[in-house]
Amino acid sequence: MNEELLELQAMCGTYTVLYAEDDAQTQEVMATVLRRIFKEVYVADDGAMGLSLFEQYHPDIVITDIQMPKKNGLEMAHAIKTHAPNTPVVITTAFNEERYFLEAIERGIDAFLFKPIDRTKLFQTLQKSVSLLAYQAKSKELEALKKLHEINHASEESIQNLANLLPFPALFYKDNALIFLNTQAQRTFEHLSIESIQQETQFVSRFNILKDKKQKLKIPTTSGLNRIYWLYPNALFVGLDLCLVQAYIFVDITLMEYQKLRLGAHALPTSTKRTQPSNPSFHGDTLLQSLSKEVLQSLEEIRELNEFVLTFAFDYGRKPNDALRAKLAEIYSAYGTMLHKLSDFEAAGEALKNLSKLLIHTPISTEQHPRVALALQSLSEELFEWYTALMGMKRDVSIDTFKQTITAACLHVSAELNEPKSSLGDDLEIP
Repeated sequence: MNEELLELQAMCGTYTVLYAEDDAQTQEVMATVLRRIFKEVYVADDGAMGLSLFEQYHPDIVITDIQMPKKNGLEMAHAIKTHAPNTPVVITTAFNEERYFLEAIERGIDAFLFKPIDRTKLFQTLQKSVSLLAYQAKSKELEALKKLHEINHASEESIQNLANLLPFPALFYKDNALIFLNTQAQRTFEHLSIESIQQETQFVSRFNILKDKKQKLKIPTTSGLNRIYWLYPNALFVGLDLCLVQAYIFVDITLMEYQKLRLGAHALPTSTKRTQPSNPSFHGDTLLQSLSKEVLQSLEEIRELNEFVLTFAFDYGRKPNDALRAKLAEIYSAYGTMLHKLSDFEAAGEALKNLSKLLIHTPISTEQHPRVALALQSLSEELFEWYTALMGMKRDVSIDTFKQTITAACLHVSAELNEPKSSLGDDLEIP
């Protein structure tokens, strides 16, 4: 047993943890690790079960996946934070998605771990979560003793610890002075003189910031290109004297904005927002009830592919190769065959099958790889969301508009494979 694990056991040995994960293999591996560290580990297969276990046992820390049946991880976390706001909640996710991060911030999530989970990052996150619990206990003790100075110091220290858990840049001002910027912020603003944002008034003026609502900002980088962020201003009151600390959190949405920009060039004029469908009743359960047993069986066979369609697309983005490209083409073809069996989805199915052939037979240059990879990620996300909505895992989403968005995503990939390089998004630094 190595020294790192022994140290973590010493820190966490008196605490309990709730772990929610619907994938059996991932759950078994992670639970085994957690049982070597914590006093007690409560394991849940879905969000509803996780919430029930939390209400029964009141564990000290919560670790949860996002995509789970019955109740997803963010919904469970929100319910837990409503009743126990000081409980550290760590989210595990397989891919970086803006919508999940923004919702997680709004729901008060304390940390993020990306799958496959790195052992070192897991241990660091657990150490920081336990340190937060220890700080909370110390704060109660100090508050009881009315040690105002120590409370304020501990509060600012806690802000720093929490800020460094965020995978986003964060700045903190007190009395107009910059008191802390986390590691991510240091990298984001490395091309600027720190003195130029040392005062909050300078920072607000430089970037035309509105302090009372979120806004979208384009910030230049050392490469001469730009990144796009959602900026979240947040007023914090810390210490016994409730001293005001103004926080600014930046969520990097450059990749999402680039994909929207490129995909928008191929969007169909009839597409509508999924949250405002033209036919609100056309949800997954409505369509499923009309399908034959044979088609339902085919849909069930797609389930395993749906688990991998995103993974393969993001793996291709990290390391493009012909084997992954062939696998993605095979998956898209299977989706196309399935869609072709569904009423009103024939055109989207045909587009997928044609794209599958194109993906196999079209040479891709080194220069094309990054753009093609992003387009494939967009298409894979659309297919993943379509299947999730169809199988009733997202009851507030109509599946009707996926006819347009899947077809548009196919056109986007085809354009990246066949057309000369477009200038759309050339001013953005893609992560």
